[in-house]
Amino acid sequence: MNLNLITKGYMSVREVSSKWNISPRRIQKLCSEGRISGAYRLGNSWLIPESATQPTDPRKKTTSKINNSLSNISEHQVIPRDKLIQYIQSKKYTEILSLDFTPWIFEEIDSVSFLEIALDIYKEIKYNLDNIKPISALRLALALLTGKNYKEFDDLINEISHKLNIQEKTKDIDYLKADLHLLLAWRELPYLPKMIEHVKIATSLLGSSHSRLITPEFPWGFGVHTQLSLFHYIPGNLSEELENLSYFLKLYTPLTQGHGTGADVLMQAEIAHMQGNFQASEMLSYQASFLAQSKNQTIIQLGSAFLLAEISIFKSNPSTWEQAINFMEQAIINHPKNNFLHIEVELLRSCLLNELNLPDRLPDWIKTGTLSKKLPSHLYQGFCFIHANYLMHKQEYAKLVGCTKAFLELLSPTDFYIRTLFTLLCAIGHLGIGNIEKSEELLVETSQLIIQDDFLFLLSVYSWGLNNIPERLIRDRYPIHLAKYLEIKNQFLEGYNSLRQEYGETFPSDLTAREKEVAILASKGLRNTEISEKLMISENTVKYHLRSIFQKLDVDRRNKLAEKLNVL
Repeated sequence: MNLNLITKGYMSVREVSSKWNISPRRIQKLCSEGRISGAYRLGNSWLIPESATQPTDPRKKTTSKINNSLSNISEHQVIPRDKLIQYIQSKKYTEILSLDFTPWIFEEIDSVSFLEIALDIYKEIKYNLDNIKPISALRLALALLTGKNYKEFDDLINEISHKLNIQEKTKDIDYLKADLHLLLAWRELPYLPKMIEHVKIATSLLGSSHSRLITPEFPWGFGVHTQLSLFHYIPGNLSEELENLSYFLKLYTPLTQGHGTGADVLMQAEIAHMQGNFQASEMLSYQASFLAQSKNQTIIQLGSAFLLAEISIFKSNPSTWEQAINFMEQAIINHPKNNFLHIEVELLRSCLLNELNLPDRLPDWIKTGTLSKKLPSHLYQGFCFIHANYLMHKQEYAKLVGCTKAFLELLSPTDFYIRTLFTLLCAIGHLGIGNIEKSEELLVETSQLIIQDDFLFLLSVYSWGLNNIPERLIRDRYPIHLAKYLEIKNQFLEGYNSLRQEYGETFPSDLTAREKEVAILASKGLRNTEISEKLMISENTVKYHLRSIFQKLDVDRRNKLAEKLNVL
C-alpha cells in the first residue's frame, strides 16, 4: 500500500507542534485524550488532519489567572519539615511542589537524601507537567541540577522553556525566564564565558529585581568550598578564569542578593597559597571571609577558614589553627539541622588532621571508606580524597592505588584540579608497592600541568611520600622553579614539626575550646540542662557538642569521658 495515500491530507505530530506552537509531547497527549478530531494512531505516532483546529488549552483559559498566581510566587511558604516527611511517605508530590522546598535540597528527609527524592518526584510528574506551576518546576530543576541529574534537568528545562514561551509576555513571565537562565548558567559550570551569557540575559529580564529561585541561603557552588575545583579547568589559564569569575559575580550577585560574594577573592587566595605566597593568601582569605560574612555565604567562609588553617601550619601559628577549627564548628552550631554542612565540616577537619599525620583521629567511616548513605557529588569527592590520604598515611599502598585509579575513571575532563590531587596520591601508591617506573611516569605527566600554574605547593607537601622524586624532577626539567619549591617544602616541614612538637598528642584539633568546657563539666556529672545554664548556651548546642566530643575521643558514655579526661 502506498504510504503517501494514507498520509495525504494529514500532518505529523512534529508538523502540528510547529504550526500550533505546542510541544510534541502535548500534541500526543491531546490525541490520546481524543481532543483532536480525526486524529488516529499510526504505529508509535499520530496523524492529524490538516483541517484540525487547535483545541482549547486549559492552561490558557484565563491568562490573568495564571499571571495572578505567578505574581505571588515570592510569597510561597517554605514547606515545614514534618509536612514534607508526611507528603514524601504518602507520595503526595504535587503538594510538595506547591510549596518552597529549596531549603531542604541538601538535607536528609526521613533518612533519605532529598536529591534522591527530587529525582523520584520528577519521574512521577514528568508526564503531567501541565498542572505544575513554572516556579515549582524551576525549583525541581534546581534540585536535579544539584544532584547532577543532567539528562532529567535538561528535559525539564526544555518543558519549562516551552511553557513560558507560549504565555503572554508579562513581568512575571520575564522573572521566571530569568531564573531559568540562571539555572542554565550553572548548567554550564565550569565554562564561565557561557555562564556569563546566560546571566546577561537574566539581567535584562530582571532589571532591578531579584531572583525568586536562587537566594543567598542556597549553598554557593552547590556546597563546594574550593573555588579552584569549581572554576579552574585549563592549566595555565588562571588569569583569564579569575577575570571571568570576577565579571560573572559582578553581574550575578546583584540578581541573587549577594549569592557568591567573596568567591573571586577566595579563588585568588587559593591561587596564592598553591604558588607559595602565604602572606598574600592569608590577607586574601580574611578579605574573602569578611565579604562572605556580609551576605551570609557560609560555604565561602568555610573555604576561607580551611585555607587559614592550612596557612597556620606554614606559619607555625596554633592560634590561627584553633580559630579556623572553631569557626568550622560554629558553622554547624548555627545550622544545626543542615546535615550536609555537618559532613562538610567533618571532611575539612579530617583533611587537616591528615595533613598533620594524625590519621587515627579520623571518623571510622572515613578510615574504612564505607558510606551508609549517598552523598552529594562534591562531598563524595572530598570523602574519597581524605580516605585516600588516610590510606597513604597508613601505608596501605595497594589499596591506595586501587582507590585512586577507580576514582580517576569517574572524573570528567574539566575536573583538572581534583584529577591532579588524585594522580599525586596514585603516584605515591605505586611508589609504595615498588612500581617506581609508573610512579615517575605519573609525576612527569602531572608536573607538566602543575608547573603551568606554578602550583609548587602540591609537589612540596607530598614530597615526603615520593622520596624526593619531585625535587629531582624539578631540578632536571624545571630548574627555574627549584628555589621556590625548596622554600615551600622547608617552610612546610618546619611549621609541621613545630606544631607537632608543641602539642604532641594533644593537638588542639582534638577538641575546640567550647568542647573542652562541655567535656569537663559533663565528666564531672553535670546534666545537659546544668551545662546549658552554666555556659549560657542552648541545650541543643550542649547535645551537639557532646556527640562531637564522644566521636573525637572515641567514647560512648560520660563515665568513660571522665576516665579519658582524668578529672574525677
